[in-house]
Amino acid sequence: MNITDKARTIAAVRAIGPASLHLSWSDGTAADLDLGAIFTDRAFAALRYPGEFAKVEVGDWGHSLVWPSGVELGADMLWLETLSAT
Repeated sequence: MNITDKARTIAAVRAIGPASLHLSWSDGTAADLDLGAIFTDRAFAALRYPGEFAKVEVGDWGHSLVWPSGVELGADMLWLETLSAT
């Protein structure tokens, strides 16, 4: 990992389906991610409800995604998902 990787943050997010997000990064990279696989984990159970999933927001300083239910996903994991999707 180089210094550019460490500086990369989430710039914007929007739900595009019941388990999918369009994620934009500070370096201009963007990808559609299907997060349905994480819904099997009890910690992410609240996101199984489309109304809750759609309330996604960028967390402080672009280092995570957050939901009103308290669920949070870190940017590092999401960046790896982005690399897999592009």
